[in-house]
Amino acid sequence: MGWLTIIKTIGSYIAGLGACVFMAWLGFSQLYRWYTTGELLTYYGGKTTPTTWQLNTYESHPFNFVSDFAIYVMVAAIGLAACVGQCLIIRKWWRNKPKSTT
Repeated sequence: MGWLTIIKTIGSYIAGLGACVFMAWLGFSQLYRWYTTGELLTYYGGKTTPTTWQLNTYESHPFNFVSDFAIYVMVAAIGLAACVGQCLIIRKWWRNKPKSTT
């Protein structure tokens, strides 16, 4: 293997690890916010209205709250699954590395 291949492999692994950690953190932090306060942070924007951040509760916006909750659960699950996948990649590499002959 050439050096470029090794650098690309390590770079893609680090970028993937950063992305999965961010996704898991975002999903679980929003679910923790829901657990502690009952609110979810949502970004609203449209063509005719200015974009704003808003805290949604089930009482104030039930449809938006349920859809946001489902999205944050999926983001947390995908982030966690990606982190587990990264750990399994390391485990596979560790088990298949060349044995020393000393």
